[in-house]
Amino acid sequence: MPTGKNELSLATIQEIAEKVVARYNGSIPQREKEDVLMSILEKFLKKKTQIDKMFKGESQIKTYYIAILNRMVCEIIRKEKKHWHTMLDEYADIENTPVFYPETENSLAIKEEIKRFKTIMMLFNGEQFKIYLFAKYYYKIPVSEQEIFDYSGKNHFAVKQILHQPFPDQKSETFNKLAQVTNIVEGKSIKADAVRMWLNKQLGIILKRINFNGVSKHTPESLGILLEMQ
Repeated sequence: MPTGKNELSLATIQEIAEKVVARYNGSIPQREKEDVLMSILEKFLKKKTQIDKMFKGESQIKTYYIAILNRMVCEIIRKEKKHWHTMLDEYADIENTPVFYPETENSLAIKEEIKRFKTIMMLFNGEQFKIYLFAKYYYKIPVSEQEIFDYSGKNHFAVKQILHQPFPDQKSETFNKLAQVTNIVEGKSIKADAVRMWLNKQLGIILKRINFNGVSKHTPESLGILLEMQ
């Protein structure tokens, strides 16, 4: 099982997956590549613990992950190839006819962005619940009891008393509240400024990943919209 210096970061796993998908230019239609990437990333992360247990150390962990991801891509191609070709034939038959109404196109695009956002959040592994909760509160999006519990566990009642209040008018007070939550849940004694820097860093990482390769052009403001639309 990969440990210590042999373990790859989640960002590196994403980069490997992107390169694996890029190898199948002739087999995966361009419009499907992002879906395939998100699908294999989601499947890989869900099974990562099991995948790591099967690693025998006979090769580099990167080579092992590439082989696993390649297998996942091939499975998708075998499953979807007929459907992809059918879609291509249909597009050829109605080349000059709009396939979707604009409203439907927008709706599908939004769903895809939300799907990508959720998959990217999985890359944060153990911190995703904290990031979800803090980012929603930062953007003044109501947080559910389940979202509070996912992060705070046995401390959820105390955290609920803090977060289920009217949103502060000032950002400084927002981070004061989040610092209180952090100190209760994690047994720390940090200040609002430390929480602000931590959250800004996480939002920056999300933006970098979701805008990778120019697939999207999200801003901090549009991230808030994605959070709210979920």
